[in-house]
Amino acid sequence: MDTVPARQLLTPLRPSMTDFFYADYNMNLYRGCCHGCIYCDSRSECYGVQDFDTVRVKSDALAVIRNDLRSKTQSGVVATGSMSDPYNPFEKELELTRHALELVDTFGFGAGIATKSTLLKRDADILESIKEHSPVILKVTVTTADDELAGKIEPGVPSSTERFELIDYLSGRGLFTGILLMPVLPFLEDSPENIRSLSQSPYVVPSRKPDSPRQAASGVSVPPPPQIQSHSAPASPS
Repeated sequence: MDTVPARQLLTPLRPSMTDFFYADYNMNLYRGCCHGCIYCDSRSECYGVQDFDTVRVKSDALAVIRNDLRSKTQSGVVATGSMSDPYNPFEKELELTRHALELVDTFGFGAGIATKSTLLKRDADILESIKEHSPVILKVTVTTADDELAGKIEPGVPSSTERFELIDYLSGRGLFTGILLMPVLPFLEDSPENIRSLSQSPYVVPSRKPDSPRQAASGVSVPPPPQIQSHSAPASPS
């Protein structure tokens, strides 16, 4: 697999973005994505990613992430999944996302993940460990409940039904998990019937109304949302 250089992988989010994404830092271990979703905005020229459909890995990603985490004086929620799905098919063998989450756990940070992949299920054990000390917010993208339509607009990902089942599994393990309903494609997914089929799916139920924006994740989910609050990072592990 091709690599791309990276001197830093953990970048702080602007205050306005922190409240929107319910995270304090962003992390992308991969560049590019092979899901083939027709609506992906990460393909935009403004991001300057050449050959976006070819997945590349960031050089020495785990060492860079370890150094980034160690250098932070304030912990918080580390988000991943903004420019490349952290659970692309290569992740099954490489396990970069899994090992990065282990580092997030070790250094006392929280985790926020956005994905379309059922491979997220594999890392439930680490996410449960992170939940013991920090927030965990899992967002599974589902834009239509119609498996046939999903197969046309998101050809490289599991069916909507499989993603519903993933939400059900993770929620059943006590992890705050919900639907990330974005984008909503005009004339394809913006019908009341589609929105209702997502919000009223038997796999999800509405979460309680949060006390503040920082206490909820996108979508509909169970169980109650976690408290999100930055605090001083623990002493660096040896």
